Amino acid sequence: MAQKCDLAANFPGAIDCYQQILALQPQRADIYAKLGNAFYQQKKLNQAVFAFQQAIALQPKQEPSVYRDLGALLVEQKQHERAIAIYQKAIKLYPNCASEFYHKLGDIYQRQNKYFLAKNFWRKAKQERALLNIKQVIQCIQQYFPSTGKLLAIDILDSGCEPTGKQLALLAEQTTGRVVGTNIYPGFPQKTIQRRRGNNEFYFMDGCKLDFDSATFDLVVSIDVLEHVRQPDVYLQECYRVLRPGGIGFFSWYPIWSGATGHHIHPDMVAQAAQKLNLSCPNYSLNNDSLPWWGHLIFSAQEMLSFLIEHKKYDPQLAKWMRDYTYHGQDLNRWHWQDIRQSFEHIAWEIVAEHHHVKQLTSDNIKQQLTQKYGDPKDFEICGAKIIIRK
Repeated sequence: MAQKCDLAANFPGAIDCYQQILALQPQRADIYAKLGNAFYQQKKLNQAVFAFQQAIALQPKQEPSVYRDLGALLVEQKQHERAIAIYQKAIKLYPNCASEFYHKLGDIYQRQNKYFLAKNFWRKAKQERALLNIKQVIQCIQQYFPSTGKLLAIDILDSGCEPTGKQLALLAEQTTGRVVGTNIYPGFPQKTIQRRRGNNEFYFMDGCKLDFDSATFDLVVSIDVLEHVRQPDVYLQECYRVLRPGGIGFFSWYPIWSGATGHHIHPDMVAQAAQKLNLSCPNYSLNNDSLPWWGHLIFSAQEMLSFLIEHKKYDPQLAKWMRDYTYHGQDLNRWHWQDIRQSFEHIAWEIVAEHHHVKQLTSDNIKQQLTQKYGDPKDFEICGAKIIIRK
């Protein structure tokens, strides 16, 4: 019954059902977690905090979302030290989620105007994300390039590689072959001096026009690039061209423009922009996003500017920067999921694995607005993806 109430967004009914269950089975950590979420949706913050805390006390190994939501609630209540403790505990329990929780720690310190600490934790978040990305690529190598016990001798291209060279250095440990990184990042590769390896090569090069012969690489890696390149279809064709027959392509990117956070404006970006403008950084809502989920798709550029100034009370200069980056900046391609997915299908390679990062549409109102503007809204739940191909 409680599950049906949740699915129907009848949160008061769900709360009543969960409380009845807990009266009979007070050790049910899973029910406390569900109760916390129901209270969260109803904006009953104190009750939600209590329920999440009970869930963790009974069973610390909860879903990461329980720690995420409890921390957000504590931040909303300005209980920053308690939120910090929750996120630090989550980092120990869920190493694969460390990047997300380090980022949230940085956001807390930014709220406290402790910018040095904030930048330190945001830097840690990026480092953990890089390590997690490479772990996934290494798993891909182990799966699709069987080893005889000796170090592999495969040639790897990281198209649009992480600018410091750290990811490429880790990849270089997996092979005796060439490991090549390309990017159009300003100053690349002159500033790419961290953790080089003897078989690393770095080139300032556009991923849509690679200066390599066809069939040069056994593995092409693309991490957090497809949301930025101006012509994803051309970029993918180039990746196909430089792959050898039987070669593997690893593509992972987030966020996608048509997803909830496709605007790509992260809190640390807003904090840095505010500093440059000599402004205080705004605080965020419970979901800790700088813009409303799917708002960049629903609002026009002018409507977004008005929303940020009049409703969010952002400084007009900061609001204008956020509006301009979202709708007019050259850093995003603004391609929808179905368009990028079709670009994969139009190439003569085999998709051997696919995984989606999903955020469900949070209300009927959002679904109706997206449907009116774009048609079928189901693809708007896909916010990121990982696709592995074989040529």
